[in-house]
Amino acid sequence: MMTVHISFNKEQDTQVRGASVEDSRRGEALRQILLSRYYGSNYHHLRDLAQRDNSSTRGSSTSIFRKTELTLEEVQCHLKKEGATDLVINLIIGNYSEKIFHESVLLGIALLEGGNNDNQTSFYNQLLQDQGSEKFFEVFHEKIEAAQLELKNSSTVNASELLTRAADPGTSSWSREDPTSNNLKQLAPELVEELADAAGQTKKAIENVQRPHVA
Repeated sequence: MMTVHISFNKEQDTQVRGASVEDSRRGEALRQILLSRYYGSNYHHLRDLAQRDNSSTRGSSTSIFRKTELTLEEVQCHLKKEGATDLVINLIIGNYSEKIFHESVLLGIALLEGGNNDNQTSFYNQLLQDQGSEKFFEVFHEKIEAAQLELKNSSTVNASELLTRAADPGTSSWSREDPTSNNLKQLAPELVEELADAAGQTKKAIENVQRPHVA
């Protein structure tokens, strides 16, 4: 029994060390991403200068780019203390541009990655107490509706192209290498005829609607 307990304890220690190394790796990756976004195009140049400075001073800790031993959760909590959670909420409420909204969402995801309970509580309390929290959810609702509409329009266009090709297989836009073409060739002849008929009826309906405006 003693041997079993020793083996089990060793296995647990190995798993804990592996999880700690993984957390450190993810924390360092998040730190590098945030530094890159903060310093922009100058980041790589400044990092190279800092590394050369470190080598000349034999590992001096004065460099802002020195590697830390912080875990992912510790980096997330440090960012929260610096106001990162409030920043995410304010940027989303401001709805300044699509790029800022996208980057704000990515930062929010990074702050919550791994189920950080402190950051979850911070977001929750801020949205619960802030009078502008309703605007926060309105912005998300608008973005979701816009994305759904874009997907719907894209699906409609693709369906229209499929029907047009079925109605006129000899059109120049029809390609033998097109996977859509191969799929249609595998359809039953009756279904192909129905698609062609539907495309023809749709084309006639469009022409009837547009006819009064042609003159």
